[in-house]
Amino acid sequence: MTAIATREALSRLSRPLRLRAAAGWIALGLGAAALLLGAMAWAVRLHWLSAPYWVLVAWAVALGALAGAAWPAWRTVSRLSTGAVAGRLEELGAWRRGSLTALLDTSARGTSDALLEPPVARGRVLASTFGNRLQRTIYHYWYHTGENMGIRQALGHTGLPDFVGDIDTEAPYRPE
Repeated sequence: MTAIATREALSRLSRPLRLRAAAGWIALGLGAAALLLGAMAWAVRLHWLSAPYWVLVAWAVALGALAGAAWPAWRTVSRLSTGAVAGRLEELGAWRRGSLTALLDTSARGTSDALLEPPVARGRVLASTFGNRLQRTIYHYWYHTGENMGIRQALGHTGLPDFVGDIDTEAPYRPE
């Protein structure tokens, strides 16, 4: 799955969560404001308050209740951003750590678009891109160091592969 598709999928997953959380906090704030205004109205009706300034105090308290609900609402909605949902899914073990958040990261500053252009050798355009060649070189060195295989053998893993695989088709270089 590409980074763009991953971002869209996580956005589709988190959008209803954000909307429902925001609606819940708005309902809570409006309910608290209505409750406070109703309580103040009953206080006047029962003659506990008689001064005309109670109207201003009641609306100030109601606005305070709305503002008091705004801060936790903002925090809750920000916790449901695409990146936060990806991180939470990784923490819960639904995905391997870094598999979603790494796709959401932007490429490093200064990365060249030339990595996507096919290389030319002896006047012929080669089938793979510079990015694929660079990735192949990295995998080549990674394989020959043998550290990863050595660790897996030391842990008792069996059925280890003898080669990295067809990285040009299974894991080609993608700029996302």
